Amino acid sequence: MSKLIRNLRRMSLSNSENPKELPDLSTATSLQELELESWLSLVELPSSIGNATNLEKLSLSGCTSLLKLPS
Repeated sequence: MSKLIRNLRRMSLSNSENPKELPDLSTATSLQELELESWLSLVELPSSIGNATNLEKLSLSGCTSLLKLPS
């Protein structure tokens, strides 16, 4: 599974029903686009998102509970 995540370029989890947390993105080094729109329960992004060094687009509109972004 980690090889699949490593080659993943786009992930859309928008409008997911009551998500608790994001999947582990520590090996998602090829990820270019991540859509998390309208995740009402999303409070923070995990620090593992920092491993997505090719990330060009991060969509967070409608994430009204988001309080913390990793530095």
